[in-house]
Amino acid sequence: MKKIAILLAVLVFGVVGSASAQVPVKPFTIYGAAGLSSPTSPDGFKDGYNMGYHADAQLGFNAFPKTEFLLNLGYHTFGADFGDLTGYDGGTMSFILAGGDLKLNLGVPLAPVKPFVFAGAGLAVLSMSDLTTPLGTGSFESINKFYFEIGGGVEFTQFFVRVKYVSVATEGDSFALIPLSIGMKF
Repeated sequence: MKKIAILLAVLVFGVVGSASAQVPVKPFTIYGAAGLSSPTSPDGFKDGYNMGYHADAQLGFNAFPKTEFLLNLGYHTFGADFGDLTGYDGGTMSFILAGGDLKLNLGVPLAPVKPFVFAGAGLAVLSMSDLTTPLGTGSFESINKFYFEIGGGVEFTQFFVRVKYVSVATEGDSFALIPLSIGMKF
């Protein structure tokens, strides 16, 4: 009888202790980030454009423990690299990305540093500003294409660092870029 009472006490205190150690989960999180974007392919994009910059916002919904579904909206821009050529102006390439990611948080809930990985897809709108050359000015229409992305990073209490690979499926070679971001979560 004494063993049963001790076992019952251990069980009750264990359940109460584990329940109080659980971290409350917010229904959603808002993320904002900015950073540098590196053009990686095709060669005309990689060699013809400088390192760019980007900004993005995400709304994360907690789906399961350690899993979030993220709605994304991002903007990337790259200036044309004319080198020593004179008489050239414009030609800035821009990407607007709207889509969703599935994020897996790999860290322990109360740890101050938490790694994460994610993958997702969506719609990319590619556009280019008017390009002026010694032969005249050309304009370009924007195009809508499918994109996918994979990446990972590390979250701190309110900040995060993230790197990802983005591939935009275009005719022929896909446009690819690698953004490095620093951001905050709210």
